[in-house]
Amino acid sequence: MNDILGLIDGLESAILDSKKIPFTDKFIIEEKIILKLIDKLRLAAKDNSVIKQAIDIDAKESLSKTTSFNEPGLSDLKKEAESYAKDVLGHLQLTVTKLQQKLGHLEKTLENGRERLSIISKTNES
Repeated sequence: MNDILGLIDGLESAILDSKKIPFTDKFIIEEKIILKLIDKLRLAAKDNSVIKQAIDIDAKESLSKTTSFNEPGLSDLKKEAESYAKDVLGHLQLTVTKLQQKLGHLEKTLENGRERLSIISKTNES
């Protein structure tokens, strides 16, 4: 990559160092210098693609080794997740049970209130 950046800098330098044609936006550029830099860019890009392919292959091999090495770890993670889920469900069950008990008390309180109102109504009617 540094080779390519260096060659791009050389290309830029060749353009900036070229002579400007007066009263125009055009430059006189030496064809041999530019073509030589372009050829070097092609070679560097080709080398970089070969290097990139080698790096990709190495990365894939490393990843497959890591994955196969960590498979027992995945089963441990699954066990931990199942244990956590069981704990959460246990706490939810306990919460539901407590809510059911409170609802039972609330129902008794409502029934007692209705009975008292009924008794009060009967005594007021008499």
